[in-house]
Amino acid sequence: MSVAHSLFLFTYITPYVGMAIIGIAWSQFGSTIYTCIPKLVKPMQLGTGIGMILVSNNLSYLIYPIIVSQIRINYGFFATISFYLVNSLVSVVFSMLLLEALA
Repeated sequence: MSVAHSLFLFTYITPYVGMAIIGIAWSQFGSTIYTCIPKLVKPMQLGTGIGMILVSNNLSYLIYPIIVSQIRINYGFFATISFYLVNSLVSVVFSMLLLEALA
């Protein structure tokens, strides 16, 4: 997603390319996030781990649109896409940390 948001922010390439990349990344999200849970929690706490992932995911669906709309209203488009870019880069860092923890 970092690539897609960088395309939106720094180039004049048609937005369809970035949206296609985001669509591919989003389709991979569900298949990867739920398969990591058994590696992170004990088998007896598997249901709790899945529940916590679902709750945090749904909270992000509630909170992020509010944050993004406030950024868009107060600071404009550049700040909004920058917010998404920073969030995707932070996600990459946490993914690398998770990969290191699982190795």
